[in-house]
Amino acid sequence: MNNAAIIGYGMVGKATALSFGIKNYISRSSSSIKWQDLQSIKYIFICLPTPCIKGKWFTDDIEKTIKKIISIKGKKTKYNEVQDYVIIVRSTVYPGFARQISYDMEIENVVSNPEFLSEATWEEDAKNPSMIVIGADEDKYRNDVKALYAGRFQS
Repeated sequence: MNNAAIIGYGMVGKATALSFGIKNYISRSSSSIKWQDLQSIKYIFICLPTPCIKGKWFTDDIEKTIKKIISIKGKKTKYNEVQDYVIIVRSTVYPGFARQISYDMEIENVVSNPEFLSEATWEEDAKNPSMIVIGADEDKYRNDVKALYAGRFQS
């Protein structure tokens, strides 16, 4: 899949790459593309760690990443002509996170798509997911991600 990139290349990022055949990725230790290359990418999967510390999810890295993506690609709202793209959050976050980010950053193209993997079987889980959850307020973006899965995983 040439029109996609992964931000974060740990277990979830590698599983996402395996699931969809994505070669483009950016991580702290290595990258196959530069941040500026995201300009031409439609599907941006965020696969960053989100530890829960004292009952609070640490989502600062995701928020900073989305701000960086917006600075490169522009805000995507109903009222502008910015290139169409989808930010797909694969990281484990609290319910309503995508909605909150969309509201706070005044964008509409954030989709929640949590992973369901175990460390011991992540490759098999990536190839044969037991469950796929896709959540977004905007039908267009939810349907875009649903179509990605329909094209890859036959039910």
